[in-house]
Amino acid sequence: MHYRRDGTYSVIDFKITDPTDEKIQKFFAQLHAYKFALENPSYGEPKKVSKMGIVAINPEEIAFPGNNVVFKSKPQWFEIEEDMDRFYAFISEVSDLLNGSVPPENPDTCKWCYYRICTTKPKEVQQDIPF
Repeated sequence: MHYRRDGTYSVIDFKITDPTDEKIQKFFAQLHAYKFALENPSYGEPKKVSKMGIVAINPEEIAFPGNNVVFKSKPQWFEIEEDMDRFYAFISEVSDLLNGSVPPENPDTCKWCYYRICTTKPKEVQQDIPF
């Protein structure tokens, strides 16, 4: 967060990424969530956010001297245009998804179901052979 001369704030998020338009737009909801939280705090004074953006850092050279990591990069600024209607629509979709019905598990078509089934411990472990 950066305080601006006009009394508002900028929300700046630093990302280590190869900055393509598609990747930068994936941070749209995250920056808008920060804006919403700052302007509508559960306590304290609201802070007006007038600018949002990503500073993308794509390392060109990396070195590991001792216990450190050193890299060379030319940071790039990507402004995210405010669109609160789009953000609210996204939040509404997320809410509908979370409050909706849970689809049946199908490890044949759902990689998450397969992963969960393979890594979840059984609820009851039988200690003795039943015969």
